[in-house]
Amino acid sequence: MSRYVRIATRFWNDEKTSELTDDEKLLYLYILTSPHSNMAGYYVLPKLYIMHDLKWSTKRFEKPFDKLLAKGLINYCDNSSVILIPNFLKYNPIQNHNQAKGAAKAVQELPSNDLSSQFWRVLKRFAEPFTEPFREALPERYSNPETETETETETETETETETEKNRNHTPHQEIVKLYNETCLTLPKVKEINNSRKDAMRLRWQKYKDLEIFRQLFEKAEASDFLAGRTGKWNGCNFDWLLKEANMTKVLEGNYDNKGGTSNGKQGGTPGEWQRKEKPWYSL
Repeated sequence: MSRYVRIATRFWNDEKTSELTDDEKLLYLYILTSPHSNMAGYYVLPKLYIMHDLKWSTKRFEKPFDKLLAKGLINYCDNSSVILIPNFLKYNPIQNHNQAKGAAKAVQELPSNDLSSQFWRVLKRFAEPFTEPFREALPERYSNPETETETETETETETETETEKNRNHTPHQEIVKLYNETCLTLPKVKEINNSRKDAMRLRWQKYKDLEIFRQLFEKAEASDFLAGRTGKWNGCNFDWLLKEANMTKVLEGNYDNKGGTSNGKQGGTPGEWQRKEKPWYSL
């Protein structure tokens, strides 16, 4: 049976959506009305599903998706492929307890993800009278939710607690300093503009560990290809490394030198060839 989703007419002149490109608007509309969605606006949506349904290439998909994340229009858990639309329940409210039970059942079936606390804040803001079914269906997630303070913005759900702010704060200066000190053969970063801040924030949301960024930059500097020592390509720089697909490939060793050496030295960056790598990911 088909479901109907409400999209406010102000979508086209809202401060944030009016700044989106055509592809970004199309992607956002797709996420709002996706056939994989549910009545909570909190559902499993693998990126491959999006690209298949829209008939987009990975290259066309990445930039609009990152832009929606940066603007706070969506939240995404890469480990579980779960997406959350913070304002979905604002325009598609739960209207009675039966609907709440149905929504709670749909949420109960989601794989474990790191968006549950954000979803609880959405419930507290837009579905306060109907939170009990969610407590009953998911007591381990919502039995003792944190108290939050609401904001007045259209796309932010609520103000973070100080603990959350500290945990989610992106260390822009530290990341740039690490790059400049590690990637000695690559172009230096001289300005931290908004585009770079957005890229760092998105990658930090996923990894939250400076050691991973250190390994990324060390691998780039140690790679003869990325560092330009082979003479075949010289397009590697800070912005290229911070793209999601590129960062993943570098960390996975796709650009490591054959035989694991660089200029006769083993891995790492100048002066740090013997640094022992820690696993860059955790499941």
